[in-house]
Amino acid sequence: MRSVDLVPYRKKSAGTWFNSRRANEGQQENSNKRKRKVRRRLGLYLFCCLCCLMLLCIGLAALLVFLLTINKATTTTTTATTTTTTSATTTTTTTSTSTTSTTTTTTTTTTTTTTTTTTTTTT
Repeated sequence: MRSVDLVPYRKKSAGTWFNSRRANEGQQENSNKRKRKVRRRLGLYLFCCLCCLMLLCIGLAALLVFLLTINKATTTTTTATTTTTTSATTTTTTTSTSTTSTTTTTTTTTTTTTTTTTTTTTT
């Protein structure tokens, strides 16, 4: 069977003033270690939160710039229409000896329409 040392489990008696001061210093040192550990973890946690927030803000700014750039691109449509009308009138008069007059009128109208569409995208 194993023997158990009872020294760590003994009730601490209120000893001399020196011993109690040493005990308090030990407890205070442990408390300070815990505080430092907590502060270190809190600092690391805050640093990670700050980095994540910064990355989120950069992403949102990039998205906003991208959307504004797409919306700012305008499409301009220019339509030019050219209409050319040509009229030709020919009148021929023929007179015969039997006093019959014949008049022939020929009218030719030519209409040409040209439509040009130009699309310009400005970014």
